[in-house]
Amino acid sequence: MVQIDGNRSVSSWQLVRRGCGFRAVLCSSVQFAPESPARSVSVVVLSPLADKSTLPVAARLLRRFVPSVASVQAIHFEYTPDKSLFYDQSARGGVDCDVLVEYSTDDDAPALLAIETKFVEPEFSICGFRRATNDEKHPTRRCPPDVVVGDDEAVCRYASKKHYKYWEQAKRLKTLDFDKVKKLPCPFGGTLWQLWVNHTLVHAEADRRNAHKAVFAVCAPRGNNTLLRDGRVLSDFSALVAARDSVAFIPVEDVIESLRSMGSIAGIGCDDWAHRLAARYIIP
Repeated sequence: MVQIDGNRSVSSWQLVRRGCGFRAVLCSSVQFAPESPARSVSVVVLSPLADKSTLPVAARLLRRFVPSVASVQAIHFEYTPDKSLFYDQSARGGVDCDVLVEYSTDDDAPALLAIETKFVEPEFSICGFRRATNDEKHPTRRCPPDVVVGDDEAVCRYASKKHYKYWEQAKRLKTLDFDKVKKLPCPFGGTLWQLWVNHTLVHAEADRRNAHKAVFAVCAPRGNNTLLRDGRVLSDFSALVAARDSVAFIPVEDVIESLRSMGSIAGIGCDDWAHRLAARYIIP
């Protein structure tokens, strides 16, 4: 939902249906860009597909990247889970996801898809206990890179100092290949941290809702090689999860081309919209 000139919130697709045109849809989310370029990607690209009348189009689009999607029931933006999932929600933040999609599989089983959107960001968020700090008087506050979590999650400072439940949920839900992970220095201290906690989030949320399947996807320009590192970031993370099909990549370029190929949505042509999206979001 977006605010236009102080008026009540309306969806991007409602702007189009009101005759405001695709330019209004794009301009409506410019306000988000300084805070989070990725947020405007999710709003501009997916918000028009979040209305009840366009959810079948969303299903067609998402199925290309997540084959288990048969139909879409709802799309939520900036989804914040219940505090009981991780006990990390506060006024200062906590793990959430840019987009949460409620969908059904081919056998009509309920499922969830969490999407993390990136645009020009050079990296995914890393562990807070691995970030550089100006407080040189307390070097022990930083987690050493060679720490092995193994069978004892308490060695993770999120567990021992913050009492967050990232490891507890991951172990309870068996989302990781623990035979591999427990032998390694914690693989989630660096750029894989955000992928791990979002992957865990969608599985914990699916468990809370009795959904039968959970998938985590990254939606980003294929051209952002600084972020994706020739695909190594996603492939490295996929190698650590229990179910390889629980991780997906949604290239922004392919999303735009898919929209262009649809011709029209609800009688409104997609070509101009796709052209504007390509000009704004495809990295040469």
